[in-house]
Amino acid sequence: MQPKRIVYKDHPAWRAQWFFILIVALVSLAVLSSLLDSATMTSATPGAGLAFNILYLLLSDLIAAAYVAYRRYVISYTITNDAVACNRGFIGRSQTTIRLSDIRNIKLQQSMLQRLLRTGNVEFSSAAGPSIDTAFIDIHNPQRACDIVRDLQATVAMAHETHESD
Repeated sequence: MQPKRIVYKDHPAWRAQWFFILIVALVSLAVLSSLLDSATMTSATPGAGLAFNILYLLLSDLIAAAYVAYRRYVISYTITNDAVACNRGFIGRSQTTIRLSDIRNIKLQQSMLQRLLRTGNVEFSSAAGPSIDTAFIDIHNPQRACDIVRDLQATVAMAHETHESD
């Protein structure tokens, strides 16, 4: 039995977070524009009120950016020479692992936008049931992950056949 070796490791892609980032940017621009318009329309000096509102806007953008980074780094996907694993969590952890020999179906899904962004989802099913056991969501180059798993499965099957014939 060979020791575990990590063959592939990834997180959800940054560019897969585009929608959330775009919404935050548009809302921030709209609020900032509104703040600047209201400051120039009033005859009173904007003073600390405008500065406080801009600081509040920047703080909310910072929190949104931290959330996107957290979403990216709280999830990791790993393929080793004998299993596929999805790890979730920062403080509390959840791990779903499927042995390569138990994987019966690999499904690659890419929407048109994901194809343009070169991201996608890879779903793995085992013989245990018809449902998806684990999925790699919004990963870079999902075809590569599929190919790695298929190649490793072939290697495991060949090693198993060799071991049985001895």
